[in-house]
Amino acid sequence: MKFHDNLDSEIESLTWEIADRDPREYKFGFYHYGDRAASQGGGTAVFMWFPTESDRQEFLVSCLPMMHSSCESESEYVAQQSLLFESLSNPPEDQVPVAYNKAMKGVAQVEWIGTFDELLNSGSAFALKMRSDFRGECDTMPQKSVPIAEEEVEDFIEFTQTAGI
Repeated sequence: MKFHDNLDSEIESLTWEIADRDPREYKFGFYHYGDRAASQGGGTAVFMWFPTESDRQEFLVSCLPMMHSSCESESEYVAQQSLLFESLSNPPEDQVPVAYNKAMKGVAQVEWIGTFDELLNSGSAFALKMRSDFRGECDTMPQKSVPIAEEEVEDFIEFTQTAGI
């Protein structure tokens, strides 16, 4: 359902703008994909970056569901927003919002939520995998736990812009 005539194109434009942001400036991010068949808009994963945690949460509650929504009425969408807001109040497990993903099953899934610094340096499973993939390493190599060095940051940002595409 379209809640106004240009909503789909506005969300698509906003999505590309957010995905292209520099995570050194917009430090609060998440990595998600549509949880449907590719023919229905699912499958492709992207990072999205925000200036504040509040902006990120607002997007997760209001815009992400609209991008992938199967809601048939505005009241159904409002009820979904309330459920998603409540689910984000639970702490993520290894930076994955489990309750949010459960509420969004079949619509969209968030694989990671955190800050760019966490992606560069943390020991979370997702950060380790991204660093390993960036460096072209096998999962068993010890280098995956090494943080991204300053001289690697620019290339790592470029890698994150195409990692799930």
